[in-house]
Amino acid sequence: MLTYRYRHFWYLIRFVTSRKYAAHCNRCNNGHVIERAAIADKLTSDPVPFMDRRGWMVGLGAIVAFVGLAVMVGVQHDGEVAKMLAEPKVGDIYEAEISKISSGFSDEHVYGLLRIVGIADGKATFEIAHNGYDKKRSVSKDYNGAAYKIPGYFDADDTATYSADELKALYDKSIIYDIDRP
Repeated sequence: MLTYRYRHFWYLIRFVTSRKYAAHCNRCNNGHVIERAAIADKLTSDPVPFMDRRGWMVGLGAIVAFVGLAVMVGVQHDGEVAKMLAEPKVGDIYEAEISKISSGFSDEHVYGLLRIVGIADGKATFEIAHNGYDKKRSVSKDYNGAAYKIPGYFDADDTATYSADELKALYDKSIIYDIDRP
């Protein structure tokens, strides 16, 4: 006879925490614990069900798959960003710490959008957004919600001009932290 105990997280990630083999008398209902080694030659397979015995592999597999997917997406995104830094186009939207680019913001960390409005002599000219935020998440909401398409979102009088090498340096310093090509 085998008794075992397993633990689980949401019944999906399961693992055995203890197992005991016992000899049981059907006549007197008494028994005693025996070592697995004593009956190992009589066992053809492990009597504990697979999901109880190896259920932890499901959770581990899911975690590995998620991490692998995240790494793959990150590498792909970095490649796209590197290409957009090397070859900027009119209309590209940059998410950046605009307090380091524009003198129009007094707070130390202000994040916002930049839009390329022209490219001449290998340099890109940007318009800087009127709105600045203290969190990067708010800038992403502006981009995802297409708020930048509203007339007057960008300040035509507040511009900055950078070459591809300068853009790469700003990206390496994390002043520019994301680029999108709508």
